[in-house]
Amino acid sequence: MARDASGKKSDVPVLGGTLCGEDNNRDGSSTSIPTKLFSLPERHSGFRYGGLNGCTSRQSNLPPWISLSRTRLGARMPSLPMSASSDYNFAILDETEDWLVVDKPAPLQIHPSKPSDAGLTLWDGIRELLAYELANGGQVSIINRLDRETSGVVLVAKTGPAARRLGKAMMRRQMDKTYLAVVAGWPEWEETTVTAPILRQGDVMDSRIWVKQRVDERGVPCESHFQVRERHETHRGRFSLVECAPHTGRMHQLRVHLAHLGHYVVGDKIYGPSEDCYLEFIETGWTPRLEAQLLLPRQALHSHRLILDDGQGRQEWVAPLPEALGTFLSSARP
Repeated sequence: MARDASGKKSDVPVLGGTLCGEDNNRDGSSTSIPTKLFSLPERHSGFRYGGLNGCTSRQSNLPPWISLSRTRLGARMPSLPMSASSDYNFAILDETEDWLVVDKPAPLQIHPSKPSDAGLTLWDGIRELLAYELANGGQVSIINRLDRETSGVVLVAKTGPAARRLGKAMMRRQMDKTYLAVVAGWPEWEETTVTAPILRQGDVMDSRIWVKQRVDERGVPCESHFQVRERHETHRGRFSLVECAPHTGRMHQLRVHLAHLGHYVVGDKIYGPSEDCYLEFIETGWTPRLEAQLLLPRQALHSHRLILDDGQGRQEWVAPLPEALGTFLSSARP
């Protein structure tokens, strides 16, 4: 079911060609639905829905910093310059009466953390999309939050009961999360599990970065499972594509554990080549000097798959590897 220009649901189709995803009906059957790609550009375009075959559009009175167009799922992602005026896009992977599932790009922030973030976050865009539902008692509750520079699957509850159900499922570990990471080097292992505890570095020593975590025996127990999927070699060195499964949910857990193993996430400003990269980035923004050290303007960590299995029906959502990360790996030969 489509939405009209006010965000209200409508029976008017907006589907054209093969530009669609798959949605599971309540009876288990599968129905094609539109795959929608949101653009949050530099406050200049309207809120648009592509018509049949992308030939028509609908305008609304929503704020001019959100536009919507249709594309093949996973066909395009932004070039990811680290600037609030960049074009940010998020694709809808699935939508029901209870939830919305989106593919968040990096460096799109999940929700505002300061006044200047207003209008530039995933939370803002979703609230505009669900304006009709919000006006009729709905809500926006982001269930699994990703770091600004991490891309991939984000689950959003649209109602109070759904938020309670999904929140409980998260606490009861009835959601399985799988990430993909491009890491430096070729691990000696093909598969390994790390159980090293983690704590905030500033709790046990001086730390120039307040949020930085570290492996420490006095920390909170953590467990991460890693499996090498691909190995690549390029003129810039060796890199691996690693599948990551966090069995606990400590801050920065996968990034800390991979760095602990000696294979940091490419582009990681805190746990990568040097934490100086993070401090320099805060002062100067993205520069050729930082590019030479980090290779990518974002950390190469992607929330690839989310599975919900809470006894009320199994759901699985998958977000393809972003084009920028695929291009980085394709410059090497596996």
